[in-house]
Amino acid sequence: MTTIFIDPYTLAYPSENDSKTSEDLEYYLENILSWRDLRDIHWAEMFISKKASDILIEYNNYPYWDNLKATLIKTGLNEFYQARDIIDVVDGLLQLRSIEEKLDLIDVLFDDVEVAPDDYLEPRPTVYTDEFKRILVLMALDSHLNLENDNLLISRDIEHNRISVKSEIQVCEFNDEKNALSFPLLLERDFTSCIHISDLLLNISPIILWKKSKMKSEYTEILKIFIYQRLAKMGQDPDIIPQWKFGREFLNSCRSLGFLHQESKINSLLRACADTIISQNLNSVHALRINESGNSPQISRNEDKAWRRDIDYEYHLHYWQTIDGPELASVVVHNDMVIPA
Repeated sequence: MTTIFIDPYTLAYPSENDSKTSEDLEYYLENILSWRDLRDIHWAEMFISKKASDILIEYNNYPYWDNLKATLIKTGLNEFYQARDIIDVVDGLLQLRSIEEKLDLIDVLFDDVEVAPDDYLEPRPTVYTDEFKRILVLMALDSHLNLENDNLLISRDIEHNRISVKSEIQVCEFNDEKNALSFPLLLERDFTSCIHISDLLLNISPIILWKKSKMKSEYTEILKIFIYQRLAKMGQDPDIIPQWKFGREFLNSCRSLGFLHQESKINSLLRACADTIISQNLNSVHALRINESGNSPQISRNEDKAWRRDIDYEYHLHYWQTIDGPELASVVVHNDMVIPA
């Protein structure tokens, strides 16, 4: 399972005591709005510290309506940002399940935490630095208890993609004894840190997500992520993805041939689907014809044309090219020339 942990500092609205410029404020607003897409994802679980709300309120870093609205007007940013949009995102993230609830944790006691690199922590107020380290320890504990989890951190003002943490837990108190651990417990882990939604999308594994998916909406999101990564590597705008859709038999055909759970097959399939959608490697594409004769008409469905793309020598992707983009119809073996209507 892909698990996302949110550092409360990500949500910290610049207080009146902070020496922040209008550019700093705009960066905060843009960053907050970039995370609103998290509300719609199906491929990950998200958690936040149970202390997050209290810290933001106590240190005057919660974006209260009146203060935020007045600041937007004062800086002229009210023409571009709405206070309600910002508050909705912050409140939505604060209402996530807590990390402590995920771990079924009552309390944890640990020694000094070593974080590397740590240069980005110096400008932070001490309470946010301490909470950041505590979250990393809890992430490390979660990785220890749930070995298959792929844990990612959402934070702010961190230029480093990878963060390592080392700490020794002296004791943990859980709500029950299902997590039997021996103490002291030395934990050392590396995590991917993301400061923007694009970082998150570029640092997750579509192949692993595809293996763990069950619903059509999840497979759709994951293929979009794969295409996003491909476009980014090609130097194109990854936010502009052409239209496409799955045909009604596509996932069933993938399941019957092992393309939902075998990693090598998944990688080949996602590459072939992405190439089809963004019109790459067209030398692997052939018209699907009514029969084997070279002069045979191409199979059609009203205005749609049937095409066949090589996944590898043994397997092929059949799809309809429609006015609304490709409709991925089925995955077939080499000698199968049928395409679901």
